[in-house]
Amino acid sequence: MLYTYLHCFFIYSFLGWCCEVAFHTLTCGNFSNRGFLYGPACPNYGFGAVAVLLVCEPFADNTWLLFLISTVITTLIELVTGFVLDKVFHNKWWDYSNYPFNIGGYICPLFSLLWGIACVIIIKIVHPALMLPISVLPKTLGIVLLIIFSVLFIIDTVFTVLGILKFNRHLRALERTTHELREISEKLGLKINDNVLVLMDKTRSAELDLEIKKAEYTEKVDALRDKYLDELDKFRTSDYHLLKAFPRMKSRIYDLNALRERLKDKLKR
Repeated sequence: MLYTYLHCFFIYSFLGWCCEVAFHTLTCGNFSNRGFLYGPACPNYGFGAVAVLLVCEPFADNTWLLFLISTVITTLIELVTGFVLDKVFHNKWWDYSNYPFNIGGYICPLFSLLWGIACVIIIKIVHPALMLPISVLPKTLGIVLLIIFSVLFIIDTVFTVLGILKFNRHLRALERTTHELREISEKLGLKINDNVLVLMDKTRSAELDLEIKKAEYTEKVDALRDKYLDELDKFRTSDYHLLKAFPRMKSRIYDLNALRERLKDKLKR
């Protein structure tokens, strides 16, 4: 019994990988080595097929019961496998988040129904066809093949796990580097922001000082103008006549021509 189910495990793991590759090619238009392992095997298909065979073969004659039980079994296997892989390796190998009524992206009603249909086909059609070559295979050769497949499976699993852990380390290192770059960027941005604010404060302070000085200057100019006008008012008419009588009179200190013009305008007013 164990001999047969081990062969079934490896055969259905390989067939599941083939289905995954074909499905990806049909939906995406390119090849992708699907599955958890590096090699051409999807162990969840192997485990699922063996579990369904163990539980559902007695109900092979009742199609609806076979469909119901196999749907429940494969859905539970997919849910547990997806959850464990996600929590242990922090990665999702499939994601049904875009499908309605999914649970955590691990399972959804559409694919559960597809697994149920596939299990009915496997038990009624595929498995009986596979049992013939397994039964006629020489036992010694069959055991040797199982040993080879098991060794390859263990090696593939070990290297896959190590590769995933290394991949996660790289992701963590990349995340740390990104975080450090973000911190440097934020510090630089804050420094620039502070300098700009200081510069703006200095600019506003300089503008305020300029306005104050401008007001003080204007005030002084107005005061000097008023003082000049006051002094100009003190000139008597006779003073103007003096300047008029001696039009060529010059002063070594004052601009008498400008004074003449101002007094002239004053008298006109």
